[in-house]
Amino acid sequence: MHLRPSWLLDIPRLYSPTQGIPRLLHPWVGIDVSSTVASQPGDQNSPFYLKYDTVHTGTPGWSLHFTQTDTTGPTNKIAYVSGATAGTWTHLVGTFDATTDTGRLYVNGSLAATVTGVTPWASTGPFTVGSAKYNGAVSDYFPGTVSDVQAWNYNLDADQVTALYDQIP
Repeated sequence: MHLRPSWLLDIPRLYSPTQGIPRLLHPWVGIDVSSTVASQPGDQNSPFYLKYDTVHTGTPGWSLHFTQTDTTGPTNKIAYVSGATAGTWTHLVGTFDATTDTGRLYVNGSLAATVTGVTPWASTGPFTVGSAKYNGAVSDYFPGTVSDVQAWNYNLDADQVTALYDQIP
């Protein structure tokens, strides 16, 4: 699916979330500017968002953000890796391990970044492709192409992530 800069896709709850965060996100993306691939809005923020990120360090990269509270001005825990290439199809997988409060970001089948100390919180909003919610406003619209987005309520290990990557659409 190709999304214009102001489009988003709300998907009814397709998974049974643990602590409001899907355990696994799995899209293929093609992107040109800093924006969110997938999230799930709360009242003020999305508890997680998987994104093409040019803001975090000023260098294009991929990131998996976890906002720590559903309040204005929350702190974030971020798994980030530089080196994203705009206009190139990329396979992303973001996971959350509730037993260790750890988020993992996989890029093209390989573990790229890890973040620990994530404080999960439950969101009642719909799973959303193409935007995030931050400080009460929908933002980070995704002006690119997304394919094969999937969300599960369990973690995959590194071998399973690689197997997903090897199934190139």
